Amino acid sequence: MCYNLFNHKQLGAHMNSIVFYQEGQLYLNLSVPLDLACHNPLEAMRRLFWSLDYRCFTREKKVSGRPHAITARQMVFILVYARLHGCFSSREVEALCQRDLVCIHVLEGRKAPDHSTIDRFIRMNGDAIRNIYAQSVKKLDGLGELKREIAFIDGTKVESKAGKYTFVWLKAIEKNLPKLIGHIRKLYGEYLLHYDLEATIEVCDEQDARAALAVMFRKIDLDKPVKRGRGHHLPFEARLADRLVEYAEKLDRYVSARDRMRAEHRKSMSRTDADATFMRMKEDHMRNGQLKPAYNIQNIVDSGYIVSTYCSRDRTDYHTLVPAMEQVVHRLGFQYQGVCADSGYDCVENYRYLDEQKMIAYIKTQTFEQSKKRSFGKDPGSKFAMTYDAKHDQLRCINNTILHNTGRKRYGATVYQAKRGCVGCRLRSSCMKSQASRSQFKQIQYHPEAEAFRLQALQNITNGKGVELRVNRSIQAEGSFSLIKDGLGIRRFLHKGLLNVETEWILLCMATNTLKLQNKINAGTVGIPSWYYINNTG
Repeated sequence: MCYNLFNHKQLGAHMNSIVFYQEGQLYLNLSVPLDLACHNPLEAMRRLFWSLDYRCFTREKKVSGRPHAITARQMVFILVYARLHGCFSSREVEALCQRDLVCIHVLEGRKAPDHSTIDRFIRMNGDAIRNIYAQSVKKLDGLGELKREIAFIDGTKVESKAGKYTFVWLKAIEKNLPKLIGHIRKLYGEYLLHYDLEATIEVCDEQDARAALAVMFRKIDLDKPVKRGRGHHLPFEARLADRLVEYAEKLDRYVSARDRMRAEHRKSMSRTDADATFMRMKEDHMRNGQLKPAYNIQNIVDSGYIVSTYCSRDRTDYHTLVPAMEQVVHRLGFQYQGVCADSGYDCVENYRYLDEQKMIAYIKTQTFEQSKKRSFGKDPGSKFAMTYDAKHDQLRCINNTILHNTGRKRYGATVYQAKRGCVGCRLRSSCMKSQASRSQFKQIQYHPEAEAFRLQALQNITNGKGVELRVNRSIQAEGSFSLIKDGLGIRRFLHKGLLNVETEWILLCMATNTLKLQNKINAGTVGIPSWYYINNTG
């Protein structure tokens, strides 16, 4: 028998009817057996989260009022379960707790938490949720699901909750700040003329501008009532006060935004979410590379599981590998033997860090695809056509011309220059190109340490194991973002601030790991790390 419990109509006229409700009845007291084992992925959630240590959630003891409705274990369980069912906002989670039988079972008959309670729990327990996430990864390791050999890392950009057109650019502030100081200087001059005072401050920089504003604030009464309506001419003191308040607020905004961006090595920020940086989004619906406030999310994947995540403000991946791998050691307590990454992580700082930590670098070089072409290394002016002599620290071109170290640096690389002129060289036109018209000496930028690291990384990724790792990286690391963005349907964060955004992403990672474990439970392959092998026998 089948009934529609929502509109009180039978689903088939031929079916027998049993009346178990009355018109206007609001409660149904039903005794319906619920087999939780058939509700995926509850078994995986039980194994991962139910037996963890939740004492990291420090909640103050209430002196009066009602006790806490639900425990931290129940709340974490509900948050992960809700994300598996496409409920991300606090109001959606609240509605799910009121109608879903699994949530009702988890709550043990207690009242569903309010949306404000759910939102406050996420914002105030970020560190505790990170602790639970690390415990769940260690639980996966205890189940034999992690290989603990190679860490696959990749990054993606996720749009912030901030307004799309709330641009704040560092260059614009550095350009407009002197103009604002000029306006304050002019206002200060008008102030001196109006009150017939002598100039005591010469407004030249920010400190002088602040001092001049302080002097004017002490003289002008901002609380004096002023007639502001049609037919009333605004007096000079009122106009002076309005401009004074405007300039003071602008100066505070400019200086604070500039200092913050300089300290965080950023070039942009958002007015509504100061932690977000404007980045070029790939998945822009207009396909025109529109700049949007976003965060750079790094996932570290092992055997298909997201073992750690790192949220960054950087627009590129260059400076994210080191803090991401340090975070793995801090949270999980072990270090991987090697790191597999794409060309976005190809920089000398990352190579140097991996070498110091005795980790093998399986990093795709930026010139890897170009090296497959026949023309690669045949350009006489390219550094790839030259040989480096480490003993004498010099380069030799294909025409046996020596380029010595000038001692100058440019973009972190050393500038090498030919010892003798290249005017009579037969390869001058093809070698120097744009330099041929303005210089007779060949110059080239070369970083010996970085090139040595890149050569070793190229050897690592081109052997049999390296090829296998690159295939696994594209499947596992990039696949983790596909599961979250396309599988769960995440395109934009619901919280503001770096810490809140990272907490929100961690909950999504916990949901993704749950799905992965449940699939392995269904397949009966728990304890066998997921790996994709390449048949090299043919």
